[in-house]
Amino acid sequence: MELLVILLGEFLLFPFFAAIAALGNLVISVVGLTLELVLNLLGCAVAGGSKEAKQPKPKRQRNFKGLKVLGRFALALFVLVMVGLFVLNTFLFKPTVDYIAAAVSAKTNTGIEYTGVKGNFFNGLFEFENLEVYKKGTSKFDLDFSIETLLIDIDVFSLISSPIIIEFLEADGIDGAVFQNEIAKIGGDKAPKTLKAKKGFIIEGLSITDANIEFRKHDKHLADIDIIKIISTPFRSNYAMFDTFFRSNILAEVNGSVVKIKSFPYREGRETTWVLEDFPAELAGAYIDKAPLNWITGGRVDIHVHDIWRFGEVAEIDMDWNLNFKDIEVEAPEGTSLKARAVGLPFVSFIKARGGDANIGFSLVMNEGQFESAYSLDTAGLWDAALGSMAAALSNYVDIKKEELKDGANKAVEGFKNFLNKKRQPDDP
Repeated sequence: MELLVILLGEFLLFPFFAAIAALGNLVISVVGLTLELVLNLLGCAVAGGSKEAKQPKPKRQRNFKGLKVLGRFALALFVLVMVGLFVLNTFLFKPTVDYIAAAVSAKTNTGIEYTGVKGNFFNGLFEFENLEVYKKGTSKFDLDFSIETLLIDIDVFSLISSPIIIEFLEADGIDGAVFQNEIAKIGGDKAPKTLKAKKGFIIEGLSITDANIEFRKHDKHLADIDIIKIISTPFRSNYAMFDTFFRSNILAEVNGSVVKIKSFPYREGRETTWVLEDFPAELAGAYIDKAPLNWITGGRVDIHVHDIWRFGEVAEIDMDWNLNFKDIEVEAPEGTSLKARAVGLPFVSFIKARGGDANIGFSLVMNEGQFESAYSLDTAGLWDAALGSMAAALSNYVDIKKEELKDGANKAVEGFKNFLNKKRQPDDP
């Protein structure tokens, strides 16, 4: 969903500046008309006064005439703009959209093509057919998407403010590929820390259906994602990760394994469940990309997560996790640091003691503020919190030296505290 935030944030810049220009013309017109009305009223008051009243100085008369001319010029400009918009909307809609698309394409270094478009500039409704969007040669990611139909309804009055309000965005029939480059490696030194759209927006109703996406990471095929549906209400650019995983309903398949996210109202908040059945454990470890889960080389896992959170300035999220591992193969890779081995030791011992079949349950608490402008679940601190809580839960079951367990758990907790301290500090310039 980070691609949606980045691309849509860039695309909304052009209509935003166009709306600001239109607002400027409107303000000039209103000011000019107001001045002219005031001057006319003043003129009537002077004419109806005493005959002995002093006549306005010639210089003042000339100033009044100048303001009247300015007001009439502003009115004419406003009428001209409105007539122009009417003509563009009625007779030149597609050529105008083509011009805007070309400007956005040049500005964002993104290819944009489509076979048809219809809509209305005045109500902000646009419908694209056979839309293609492609981006290559970037430092973070390359992409190539084709979309059968894209329907977007923008609140035109919100274009002059921030965030921009998109009443709904519906995309159907998507076929594409995402190529994540080395610089965007999650968890690496060069990993993006924040996800901020160039122009903030809120999609009040987001719907994505029938999407097939190939995901590659550093020239390696990682996953085929088949999205049956994504429904999110709302979807906010500055809380993209939170709204995706805690306020959405998602049904998809990743490499043939079903992924379900369900979110529904609960008292003064919401209740959310994540369900991954018979999921490749190695793929889950590669996505999380943290020890000891990225040490897994085989097996399957069922993941069930249930959380409840309540509305408020900062929503507290109570999460219960259950991981059911099956036929797991796990070993610390050569060259693994002593700190990483200490953190992963309880997990490896627990799995091996049960022949690769094990069930782990634990709880943790997050808050919505940690997800603000987070680039991923990792940068929001979720994986650090989950692994720390898992290590603490395993310490009650693993039969190894108490000193090793204590040291490993303490390092996990201390690492999470350090992460939170960094989150509280502003990003380096």
